[in-house]
Amino acid sequence: APYVERIVELTGPTSVVYCENSCLNALFRYYDAYASERGVKLVVSAVCGGISLHDADLTVLVSNLLENATTASVEAAAAFSKSGRSGVEVPVIDVVAGVVGGNFALQVTNPCVGVQLAPDVPKDRWQEFLPASAFVSTHEGGGRGMRRIDDIVDAYHGHASFRFDDAEGRFVSRLTLPCEGMSS
Repeated sequence: APYVERIVELTGPTSVVYCENSCLNALFRYYDAYASERGVKLVVSAVCGGISLHDADLTVLVSNLLENATTASVEAAAAFSKSGRSGVEVPVIDVVAGVVGGNFALQVTNPCVGVQLAPDVPKDRWQEFLPASAFVSTHEGGGRGMRRIDDIVDAYHGHASFRFDDAEGRFVSRLTLPCEGMSS
């Protein structure tokens, strides 16, 4: 697939193998370098053989999540530094991916200093797992990436949910897509 070939070309040769899926492996390699260049560590735990999600869709999903996670991690590290509080010296993004119960599951957890909820979301629900539409983007682009994630997840009849844990200063993104009916 052209997406995978371009990512491999950008990341260069390496012996690092994150998982069996060539597209996911290339994406994890790319975003490991991308995060590292910004002072963020990417930790991946993945067992992803047999995923038949289209490479283009997989690229959109993972790229949006890991780019958002890296941006939030850099902002969190800067906020800790400015406040004079001791915090994590190197922010860490944790990625867990695999096939569970016939579903492809992906979870990304990253440092985050705060989120903005949509006006129609009751304030007492802010710590629950919510759909992407429950959050308002505070960055240029206005949440287009999150809308693309929702579009792809809907097309596969999957589920996406997101949660901000204020006490931990972490944002968690979860995607689940049924493997049955996926084709490459």
